[in-house]
Amino acid sequence: MALRKLINEIHRRSLWQVLGIYLVGAWIAYEVIQSLTEGMGLPGWFPSLAVVLFIIGLPIVLATAFVQEGVRRGEPSAQPGSAGEAVGAERAAPSRAEAGGARRLFTWRNAITGGVLAFALWGVIATGWLLFGNSSGGDAADGEVVLDPNVVAVLPFRVAGADPSVEYLREGMVDLLAAKLTGEGGLRSVDPRAVISAWRRVAGPSGSDLTEEATLQVARSLGAGRLLLGGLVGTSDHIVLNASLLSVPDGEISAQASVEGSTDNLTGLVDRLTAQLLAREAGEAQQRLAALTSTSLPALRAYLDGQAAFRRGGFAESEERFEQALELDSTFALAAIGLVSARFWTANLIDNRGLRLAWEQRERLSQRDRAVLIALAGPRYPEQSPFSEILAASERAVEAAPGRAEAWNWLGEMYYHQGPAMGVSETRQRANDAFSRAVELDSAFSAPLSHVIDLAILGGDTAAVRRLIPLYLALDTVGDFRDYMGWQAAIALGDSVAVDSLRARFPELSTLSLRAVVRQSVLRGNANEDIELAAAVLRERSGTRGERFGTLNLLHDLALNRGRPGEALAITDALEQVEPTPRFVLWLRVMDALYGDGDASAAARAADRIAPHADAALTEIAEKRTLQYADICTVEQWRLWHGEYDTAARGIARLRGASFPRDSSPTVLFTSSCAAILEGMLAVLQERPDADEAIIRLDSVMRTLPTSARYGNLVVARLHESRGNLEAAQRAAQRRIYFNTRYLASYLREEGRLAVLIGDQDSAIRA
Repeated sequence: MALRKLINEIHRRSLWQVLGIYLVGAWIAYEVIQSLTEGMGLPGWFPSLAVVLFIIGLPIVLATAFVQEGVRRGEPSAQPGSAGEAVGAERAAPSRAEAGGARRLFTWRNAITGGVLAFALWGVIATGWLLFGNSSGGDAADGEVVLDPNVVAVLPFRVAGADPSVEYLREGMVDLLAAKLTGEGGLRSVDPRAVISAWRRVAGPSGSDLTEEATLQVARSLGAGRLLLGGLVGTSDHIVLNASLLSVPDGEISAQASVEGSTDNLTGLVDRLTAQLLAREAGEAQQRLAALTSTSLPALRAYLDGQAAFRRGGFAESEERFEQALELDSTFALAAIGLVSARFWTANLIDNRGLRLAWEQRERLSQRDRAVLIALAGPRYPEQSPFSEILAASERAVEAAPGRAEAWNWLGEMYYHQGPAMGVSETRQRANDAFSRAVELDSAFSAPLSHVIDLAILGGDTAAVRRLIPLYLALDTVGDFRDYMGWQAAIALGDSVAVDSLRARFPELSTLSLRAVVRQSVLRGNANEDIELAAAVLRERSGTRGERFGTLNLLHDLALNRGRPGEALAITDALEQVEPTPRFVLWLRVMDALYGDGDASAAARAADRIAPHADAALTEIAEKRTLQYADICTVEQWRLWHGEYDTAARGIARLRGASFPRDSSPTVLFTSSCAAILEGMLAVLQERPDADEAIIRLDSVMRTLPTSARYGNLVVARLHESRGNLEAAQRAAQRRIYFNTRYLASYLREEGRLAVLIGDQDSAIRA
């Protein structure tokens, strides 16, 4: 009954009409306030403040209408002569007093006065902000607006000599480009409405063209660190669009673009214009524009985001962005090259899928980019190339593209990682020269800078470390290796406070940083406490199948290097759950026993399980045949080292005649190097007349094609020693892929032992 009475009262007093009038008025006022906010450059919370005032005013207006409607109609009273007249009179007295107070408070004059005062307060706050708020904080000084370099103000295009039918594009380009510049790819447009409002205040009602200084002032008032100016000419059928991207406030041009075509394809023209601007703004060379702008705009944005992440050290993020670009456009060759580069950092391998996609589309690349692709893939691609040829291709890439930082960085990677295994002279100096050149060409490229710091640490140049590490940390703010770089610099500089701080944060470090801590500590023989801490975190950390595989491989190598074969064997049990290739763990157990002091019994059982696959006829299925080649390579080494020679010649012949599918797994041993290993072993162990020649051939293969260098140079060292050539044996033991820790203890033991035998005291002590 009470609810029905309330509804009747609302209808009787016409509150619906008052509510409607209030909401319409509030909406009009809000639109005015919104325009004032945009036009005066006020913060975004000013319209919100107005909404709060509207909400507060609504119940006041409704209460006023309710009370004043009662005054106009008159209040009902008790009927005289009724039985309750006396009682009603007594009750009516205080009721009339209360009603009179409400009528005096809730008047339209008071309501209107309150509204005026509320919005006068809003005006006072806005004025105060304009006068003082923009110069009183820590974010801006001397009244200057804080400019965001990632925000761009797109101003109306100039229309010169164009058909009146395309005049609509003058302001229309603001909306069209704003829809493309959404923050992906690096730039985000200011809201078109705010831009047009600010532009009209300066240009006036006629919308006349502004001077460059005036356009920069408009962009600055909007907080935009970039300004996009453009022009168009043409007819209703064909137009030409030109655009320039300027930095604010200096007006320096950072990118220019021009496209032309049919107005029927206006969206495509805007896409191409945007693509050119984004590519040039990201620092992409003119020669790459054709390859970049031939792809879709979403794919280009993903690629540019990947490039930006890669340059600042976010390798996992860059891998995701390059994958995204390839999902959007599988013909995007530059994105495929980017994926190869990113995977080299995240997984320590060359990504076969990326190489294949890039190679299939190589004709779409410029000559310089093709040179870089050949350096990555090898000149014999899709066949595997000797590392000596890959190194030569890398040197040719920097000759073809001397201004390309990526080419110099890859040459540095070849010297840094493969140079020691190939026996390249002065490999560290050559690597440092290449990395330093990459940094000179692109001072914001964190990858080569990190290696320059690595090499300074290896060389004991603490002054260079002190100078360079702040530069690196400023570039790589959230990268995968940032904490690792800070950690190794602190270790090198003896900064115990920084080391302790980083140790406390080990559980928060990226997986790649923790792996690098373990690997580098093993390589340099220091920070044993940190090895244990990092390894403990890695053991407990989950992740993708690939991440677990990489972590378990590292922990397996650590256990062997520390003389813990039982622990290493237990890790291979876990590896079996995530191995990417069938029988990988079986091959690993055999090699562990042969070259890493691994569990001999487990290796014998593994060899027995592999043997049926190795001895069977080669299958016609290419992928399975690839696995059989690895089976043959593994089993025949086991047999030869155990005095079983009968099947070796057949195995060598099958490896020599091997053929791989194009996308063979990177875990499969390269058959040419394995055939050379088996030939050398067989000739020496059988004491054949050509034994010395076989060792020389094998030694050459291991210097030029160190695919099996994880253990291949140990074989060379053993064979040289068996023939009495201790100096050659020691040189072979010193050749190993840098940053690879598999069987490192075995290499160092052999190097030290051989150094003692030949009287090389310094090498013996170092090993």
